[in-house]
Order: sequence, then C-alpha cells, then structure tokens
Amino acid sequence: MGFYYPRLAIKGFGHHQFAEQFTPKRLKNKKQLTQEEHKTRQSLLKEIKCCIEKYNVILSSEAFQNCDPQLIKKVVGIYNPIIIVYLREQTGYLISSYAQAIQNTDLTLTIEQYERQIFRAHYDQFLEKWEEAFGRRNLIVRVYDRNMLEGNDIITDFMTQALRVDASLLERISPPTEDQNPSLGCDLIEYKRLLNLSGVPPSRELYQAFRTLATTYNGDRSPMLSLDLYNVMINKYKKCNKRTSEIYLKNGMELKFREQSTFPTETIDNLDRKKIEELTEKLIQILPNIKIPSTETLIQSYTKKS
Repeated sequence: MGFYYPRLAIKGFGHHQFAEQFTPKRLKNKKQLTQEEHKTRQSLLKEIKCCIEKYNVILSSEAFQNCDPQLIKKVVGIYNPIIIVYLREQTGYLISSYAQAIQNTDLTLTIEQYERQIFRAHYDQFLEKWEEAFGRRNLIVRVYDRNMLEGNDIITDFMTQALRVDASLLERISPPTEDQNPSLGCDLIEYKRLLNLSGVPPSRELYQAFRTLATTYNGDRSPMLSLDLYNVMINKYKKCNKRTSEIYLKNGMELKFREQSTFPTETIDNLDRKKIEELTEKLIQILPNIKIPSTETLIQSYTKKS
C-alpha cells in the first residue's frame, strides 16, 4: 500500500527504542547516547534512508508523547514528517494511564492521589509544542472514541483517515480477533496496587501474568473513578478540550467527556479478604514460583503504607 514499517529499534511492536532516547527521564540521566543506543539510532536512520524514496515510513511509539518535539525534529525533520496523534478523553485516559502505571511499576498511589500528583492532560498545550516544531498543517489529530472512529474501529480509522488508504484495500488486512491489550478492571488493579504496597517487585513475568488474569477473571470491571473525581476533571479540562476541538480537530470532531452515569458514586474500597485470597490463588496458578505475602500481611499493607 506504499507504507513501510521499519524493523529496527522495535521493542514489542513499537519503535520504543528510538522514541525513549528523547524522553525527559532518559535525557536527565544521560546526556550522551550509549554506544548501543547510538548504534540503534544510526541503524534505524539508515533503514529509513534506504526506503524513503519508495515508501511512506511509519514510526510508532507511545513514548513519543513524552518527548521534546524539537529534539525529534533535529533527527528526522529533514523528512518533513506528518505527526499523527489520537487523543483520549481525559477520564478514560486517566484510568488507562493509572492502570498501566500500577501494572508496570511499583506505584502505590490511589487514583485520586495519582490524578493530583502525576496526571496531566492539557492537550492544547501538548499539541502547541508539536505545532511549533512541525507546523499545524503537518498535524493529524483524531479522537480515540469508538463512536467517532471510522467504522467504529481504530485500525480502520488509522488506515483510512490518517494514512488515507483506500477503504477497499482494507480487505487485504486481517486484524487481530482478540484484544491485544486487555483491561485489568478494578479488582485486578487494586490487587496489583496491594502487591506494590507489600513490596512485591514488578517484573515482566508478573506483567504478563496480570494480562492473562485480565482475560480469565470475572471480577469488578467498572470504572474506578468516582463521580466526584469525574467532576473535578471536567472542571479542570473543559476549557482545554473546547480549545483543542476548535483549533486541532476537523470534520465536526469534538473532544467530549463520557456520560456521568458511567461512573460510580464512590471509588473501590480496599479489597476484602475473600477477593485477596481468590486472586492470590489464581496468580500462583499462573506463576507457581512467585513469592506473595500472606493474606494477613497484604491486608496490613493497606494501613501501613496507604
């Protein structure tokens, strides 16, 4: 279809090895690239150079959202890139961001604490930085909302609306039939937070185990935002969303908040003993060698560190 997805600098499915070189955390810790990082970057740039005259090259990574656009421009600006970004309504984004932080790290904050201390989603300010680096006409901004996606599908939307591929060609693509990123749900997120509180270290094996649990566990999957927190976020971001919609969205697209009725009046309380024991048993079935503190110790972690 005239597009090329480089094989180098990939971690998982995205070009994270490249994008992560420009994140503030990486730049703060090391001002110079390591020999391996330099080799990765140069190899990727060589791969791009070899095919850029024949194909449109796609670089993709969630880590780009944390990068300084001006630094990206210095490296790939010569190719006059188009920046494609999907924005998620902030309450949904908060839930997703918090779940990923709990699942990937040893974070112990509640979602209310996470929203106050860490979470930021002023999209108008975010997009202004990319506009300054690459120009507004080189920004394609879409809303990550199934009701607004072409065909109610992210793959179809990305192909037809962002890449401008003829819809008739999509028959050649066989999209995955199962969820590639299953949601953990309230119970599993709170259980992982409890493991974090008790000092169980994060690991790739534990991450994968929770992904497996997400496909088999039938516990609470309701949103973990309370109605109070939902209202706090509306007040914080409504002006930003209005400005973002007016400046950066096209074809009648608008960044809208989800309906109030989708949020409970209260957030999840501490897990009870029965759920803790059930989830511990299921996790041990997946990871027989994992060392999990006793139920009593896990319960005590709430009062000690929350």
